[in-house]
Amino acid sequence: MPLSQQEAHCIELACKHLSLMFGSTFTIESYPDETYRNEPAPEVIVTDGYNKAAIEVKRLEKDELHEKYLPSLLSNRRFLAPSYGGHYTLIPPVDLRMPLDQALRRLLRKEINRLAPTLAPGVPGALRVPRQGHIEVVKYRGEGDLWCEHAGDRSAGVLLAPLSQMVRGSFMLHDKGWQHSFFTSEGKKAFHVAVVDACHKALNGVTTPFEWYEEWKLWKDEDRSPRGKDDDGVGIIASMEARDVMKQVEQRVRNAVDDAEKKFATRQWADLHVLTLETSPHDHTQQLKETVAVLMSKYPKNIDMVFLVVGDLLTKCYPTAS
Repeated sequence: MPLSQQEAHCIELACKHLSLMFGSTFTIESYPDETYRNEPAPEVIVTDGYNKAAIEVKRLEKDELHEKYLPSLLSNRRFLAPSYGGHYTLIPPVDLRMPLDQALRRLLRKEINRLAPTLAPGVPGALRVPRQGHIEVVKYRGEGDLWCEHAGDRSAGVLLAPLSQMVRGSFMLHDKGWQHSFFTSEGKKAFHVAVVDACHKALNGVTTPFEWYEEWKLWKDEDRSPRGKDDDGVGIIASMEARDVMKQVEQRVRNAVDDAEKKFATRQWADLHVLTLETSPHDHTQQLKETVAVLMSKYPKNIDMVFLVVGDLLTKCYPTAS
């Protein structure tokens, strides 16, 4: 089938690189992928009249999570910007992960619009986020004891410890969601009152869900932008889901190389078999380069050279020597 615009762009960059390597001019000679329809074949054969190279282009599988993360940060910055204007930084619980769902985005925008006009630069305000949970009675008698679903979070233990003096018996607070976040004494006290009240009700058989507000810090930053209101927005200090980036990168590279190898396995198409990998500027480009070099050196394939294309930039990843 005909080359896509992106494939043609990658092949053009590969030809320029080969031309610099050989001190000549490489152009497309033929399109094996169209000619040999009954067998796997590379996209093109290029030549300078003396040397030939078969080129296969592979778009790397997307790192879906990473691809969504940066656009999400930028989108939230604009979406959460209050009508009041200004530059803000939102500090949610450490286990909040991007991207945010729409319901939470709408809630945060409403709260930021409420809070923004009251803030002075450098002084945080409490953005209220509703939470819900229910109490389970573990023991009806004995000394007071209370824990929640964030048992691995030391701050949760510190938060709940004072309540053991206010209840009799053992209780479990089922509170799925982010780690607890309070930074004002008023917010923490309101939470304590709600939990103790729910414990007393649970002892009488009432274990229906109850609600409370937690607090996320919102800072107003000094306005140092020369673009004024065009640069208004809210930055969020948050990460994406944790995972092993290098394993994920290695698997994506391995999949692309294995797929390309099938195109070069049936015959020696040219003096050089060249694989050109293509990805987006948001990808883990440095890790990809390193992974290609290691993978190709450990598991030799019927591939002589590997390029990585990011936008208009082509880098030779293998072999590493010039």
